[in-house]
Amino acid sequence: IRRHPLVDYGLDDLEALGMLDGAMRSLLGAAVRAKWNVLFAGGQGNGKTTLMRAAAHEAHPDERTITIEAIPELHLDQFPDRHRHVVTLWERPANMQGDGAITAADLAWHAKHLSPDRILVGEVLADEVVPMLEAMSQGIRGAMCTIHATSSAAVFPRLPVYARAGGRD
Repeated sequence: IRRHPLVDYGLDDLEALGMLDGAMRSLLGAAVRAKWNVLFAGGQGNGKTTLMRAAAHEAHPDERTITIEAIPELHLDQFPDRHRHVVTLWERPANMQGDGAITAADLAWHAKHLSPDRILVGEVLADEVVPMLEAMSQGIRGAMCTIHATSSAAVFPRLPVYARAGGRD
């Protein structure tokens, strides 16, 4: 069971805990406020979701934010003082007959039609990378996601691997 104790922590709080220094805090906060697209990369359990959530708290409270997750971990909708307009979308597994599955890729495609100011994908693990990158390149500024990679340089080889996971070349 994953438990996220730092859900209401902002970048200042994470800086105080030593998770990032003042320069990184300033850069990340400015990037979010400027609506840059950000991918948070790292290994499992390294705090990608915690850092992305804290960074998301830098966004203007009135922005329409769509979150897409397999398992709810961002919890931005729990903080109406920080995020007044959050639409949370969750994957749904198939039923016993194998029908009715809704994937993160499905949700990412539909999220673009919900007039978002931002789209946050809790974890990019497969073909949802394609609609996420499409959203980032087609005018939805300030998109964020987490991705498993050992370094920032390792992110770029992972993207086509994930894209191919959905049968796209």
